[in-house]
Amino acid sequence: MTTVIRQRRESAVPGVVVAKPDLSSPTTAWRVVGDSAAWICREAARDRRVGQLNHTTGLLLEALAAVGIRVTPPVPRRPRPKPLCFRLSQAELDVCERMSLGMTNLQIGAELSISEDTVKTRARMLYRKLGAHDRAHAVAIAFRTGLIR
Repeated sequence: MTTVIRQRRESAVPGVVVAKPDLSSPTTAWRVVGDSAAWICREAARDRRVGQLNHTTGLLLEALAAVGIRVTPPVPRRPRPKPLCFRLSQAELDVCERMSLGMTNLQIGAELSISEDTVKTRARMLYRKLGAHDRAHAVAIAFRTGLIR
């Protein structure tokens, strides 16, 4: 049976005292790795307790280092450059403007005197050209880039 020596210290969360385990024992270190990793995954999925999450992540990295595993932070990827000019047709811009007003495909088609299928095709081309995932994303990109007001 291993003995865990705990050091008391203040955490990043006011009023919470956190016990830090002695990581000199491999058994204790591996237990901390398992417990910390499980807790981090559970809490990160819930998107809360950021102070405690940061503390536990630090403890996990210390425990991994104690058992000989060095973790280096990932190298950030360079973001892809956004095209300065989207080659949208006037018809696609008309559809995008009406989408920004919250109109349905049927309403857009009636206003522009085109079929609903044509509206869908133009919207699909608009998504592809803007790199959007859906209707709201396309409208947001169009607003951000000044294509529509």
